[in-house]
Amino acid sequence: MGHGIRWTGWRRSIRRGVVLAMLSTLVLILGVPSAHAASISVKRNDYNADGISDIVAMIVGGDCLYRWNGNSSGSFNAGQSVGCGWSNYFDTLTAVGDINDDGNGDLVAIFNNTLYRWFGTGGGNFTFAGTYGSGWGRYFEPVGVGDISGDGVGDLVAFNFANNTKVMYRWFGNGNGGFNFAGTAGSGWEQYHDYAGVGDINSDGLSRGDLVAVADGVLHRWFGTSGGNFSYGGTLGSGWGAYDQLAGLGNLGGGGAGDLVAINVGASELWRWFGNGSGGFGAGSRLISFATDWRIQ
Repeated sequence: MGHGIRWTGWRRSIRRGVVLAMLSTLVLILGVPSAHAASISVKRNDYNADGISDIVAMIVGGDCLYRWNGNSSGSFNAGQSVGCGWSNYFDTLTAVGDINDDGNGDLVAIFNNTLYRWFGTGGGNFTFAGTYGSGWGRYFEPVGVGDISGDGVGDLVAFNFANNTKVMYRWFGNGNGGFNFAGTAGSGWEQYHDYAGVGDINSDGLSRGDLVAVADGVLHRWFGTSGGNFSYGGTLGSGWGAYDQLAGLGNLGGGGAGDLVAINVGASELWRWFGNGSGGFGAGSRLISFATDWRIQ
């Protein structure tokens, strides 16, 4: 696993070590010729075009982005350098899906009140695609949730506080690298943390991205609806307080439902859960222990 890395759990608000952006977005086959992958559960965090989810990470002190390719065993290969100049995006870098409709995973981040975009090349690298609009500084915790609108293009959610409650805002990808504002998706989100788009984990036939988050040590789920919104899907077990920085991976193990990874707090370990297709996950497995602090996004 290159670069001698060790995982440690810590809350989002703590800025130290390295930011790990789990590329977490989804795609949809529409029944017509398309560059999209064959399943919504295959989140568009595949940067080397092998159909397996990959990871990017940013070292804060070094200002550089690294990538780890997922492998067929459900783990990751050694890290590779992507390039430098990424430190401005420490807090907000997120995978947002194939927003320019070329079949490759893309990245976005919010910085200086502006949305920045990078298009995946298919060879594991990224091309800066410019900024997109202003006024983004009011939003925080952007999450690439995959395709929640049903058009096969990656979508985005983020949060803002209104009337003393945390509100979710949505933007649907337009297929040309931009977004259309799609309104809000309810309030009361302040009680949750570690949001992650996890693919179509309930296999409901709608082919919409689903969402998970943690509150009081319990995993909560929201299933994507045909209207591009979310329906609360209840809780899924306890003990999730032992993990930090959840991130949806999509097709890591080759299954038909979205997968999930997280950090075992205080144990410096990366853990993985494969989606079972019924809205839940199989037993957790420890993947790797590392030697340096990281932060999953």
